Amino acid sequence: SDVTLSNPVLLDLNGTPIGSSNGAGQYFIPLDENSSLTYVPQTPDGLLPTSSSTIITGATPEAVTGQNIGLCIDPNVHNLMLNLVPTAGPRPGFENRYVLLVTNQSGNTESATLVFNMVNMYGASIIDADGGVINGGTITWDIPAIIGFETLDFEVTLLVNASTPLGINYTCSSAVALQGNIDLDLSNNSETLTQQVTGSYDPNDIQVNIEEYEHVLLSQDEGLDLEYTIRFQNTGTAPAEFVIVKDIIEEDLSLGSIQMISASHPYELRFNENREVEWFFDNIQLPDSTTDLEGSQGYIHYRIKTNPALAMNDIIENTASIYFDYNAPVITNTATTVFYECPEELAITTEGSNCPGEYIVVLATYGWDEFYWTVDDIYSGSGLGISIDNAVSGTYSISCDASTEYCAAHQVFELTINEQPVTPIITQNGNFLVATGSGLFTWSLNGNVLDDTNNTIEITESGSYGVMVTSNGCDSEITTAEFLYVGVEEGQLKNMIVYPNPTTDFITIVLPQGATDNAIIITDAMGKVVKRMENLNVNQLTIDCSDWATGIYEVRCGEWNRAFIRN
Repeated sequence: SDVTLSNPVLLDLNGTPIGSSNGAGQYFIPLDENSSLTYVPQTPDGLLPTSSSTIITGATPEAVTGQNIGLCIDPNVHNLMLNLVPTAGPRPGFENRYVLLVTNQSGNTESATLVFNMVNMYGASIIDADGGVINGGTITWDIPAIIGFETLDFEVTLLVNASTPLGINYTCSSAVALQGNIDLDLSNNSETLTQQVTGSYDPNDIQVNIEEYEHVLLSQDEGLDLEYTIRFQNTGTAPAEFVIVKDIIEEDLSLGSIQMISASHPYELRFNENREVEWFFDNIQLPDSTTDLEGSQGYIHYRIKTNPALAMNDIIENTASIYFDYNAPVITNTATTVFYECPEELAITTEGSNCPGEYIVVLATYGWDEFYWTVDDIYSGSGLGISIDNAVSGTYSISCDASTEYCAAHQVFELTINEQPVTPIITQNGNFLVATGSGLFTWSLNGNVLDDTNNTIEITESGSYGVMVTSNGCDSEITTAEFLYVGVEEGQLKNMIVYPNPTTDFITIVLPQGATDNAIIITDAMGKVVKRMENLNVNQLTIDCSDWATGIYEVRCGEWNRAFIRN
C-alpha cells in the first residue's frame, strides 16, 4: 500500500544529480563496470530523511534491480503547492490554455479549495473550466481529497477575442488553500502570471517566472527559486515519434536543486556531461499542428535554485534545444533573470530660502535615471531638481516620481513658504526705542548693526536708527528714522516719560516741569479717550491698564505726548 514518489532527483554524496525517477517512482542509473556509487534521493518537506544506498558493480555488465528506497511520512506536515503553467501565449482569435497543478507535498490526505482569477484579461472569455464553478472572471474548484504526494491538474481554456490589441498584458492568478489544516509553507500556494498578447509567435520557447529581482532581497543562504517552462510544438507534416529537449544549466544555478514540477507527456530525465539536462520523450507520437493543433503541443516545467553567492548585476541566461525525431534542433529564445540594485531611497530636500519672493531649489536623491515633478499636480520638470522663484506664502504639494530600468519610487513633499513679518513701527520713549512685532530684531545706527536683538533698545546718541524683525527665517522690510538722544536734566525739564513700554498691566508717567497744571488724556489707536485726569498735583503717577485691550495708546499732557503699547 506504499505510495510511489514521482520524479524525485537522485543525487550522489556531492549533491550532483545522477538520475531521476519516472512518474511511477522507478529510477534508472547507468554505471560503469567495476564501480561503486552511493546515492540518496531528494527528500521533500513532509518526508523524513532516509539513509543512502550503495551499488557495487562487477567486471561483467549486469542489471541491478530491487534497489528500493523507503521514505517515511511526517504526520505533522501539511503542505500544498500550486503551479500555474501556460501552455501557449495569448493570441487574438485563438484559444489559450493554462494548467493548474496542485501538489500535496505531505503524506496526509488533504482537502482544499482552488481558485483561478482573470485579474486583467481584456477581451478574453472562459471556454472550459474543467469542472470548476464560474463566477464572472473567477473559477473555483472544491477538492474533497488529494492523497499524499499526489498531483492533480486542472485546465482552464480561454478564448482571446480577435479584436484584442497586440502588445497589451494579460494577468491571471491562482491560489490553493487547505481546508481544516494549517499549511507549512504559504509561499508556494499562489502564483500570478503576466503575458503579453502577441500575433504570430514561435511555439518552441522557454520562459522563466522571474525576469528581474532586487539583489538586496536575495537570501545568501537559500538562493532564489526560478521556474522554467519549455514549450514545444510539432509544426512539421507528420507525427514525431520521439522528442528530446536539452538544457545546459549555467554555473549560477544549483544543479543539485533541480525539481521536476510537471510535463505534458511521460519522459525520462537524464543528466549528461557539462551540466546538460536532457528530457527524452520516447514514443510520444506527437501529432503535427495541421492535423491536431492542441495535441501537437507539449511542455516541461521545472524548478531550480540560484547559487547563494550571486553578485549584483548578474544575469542568468537559459536556452533550450528541441529535437523532433532526427531533425536539426530547434533553438529556443533565451530566458533571462537579471539581479539589480535600486538606488538610495528617494528623498526630497530643499536649498534656499523659504521666504516669499525668494529663490528655492527642490532636489531628489542621486542615482535615479528619470524624474517627473509636479507642484500642486501641475507638471514642473524632469531633471534631478526643480526651482521655485518668487513664490508667495503658503503650502505647496511637491511630488516626484523617479525610476531606473528596474526600480520606481514615489515621494511627496510639503513645502511651506513662510509669511514675511510685518514691517515694524518704532516709537521713542525717553531714550528708549520700541519696535512693534515679534521675533529676532536687528537694530542699526547710521547703517552700523547694533548688538541688541530685543524689541526695545536704549539709545545713547542721536542718529538714524533702523530696525527689521526676523521670524521663521524671513526678514521684514527695514524701518529707519531720525531719533534724538535726550540728556537726563533736559529730559526732566522738557519731556514726558512713559514706562515700561510695552506694558502688560501698569504704566508710570513722569511729567516734565510745569505739566502738572495740564490734564492727562490717554486715547486708543482710534482716538477714543480711555483715561482722563485733571488737577494734577504730582509730576509722577502710576495707572492700572491691565483690563485695557491690546494695542497702541497715546498719552497727551499739554504740549507733550508719548505712545505706548499694551501687550
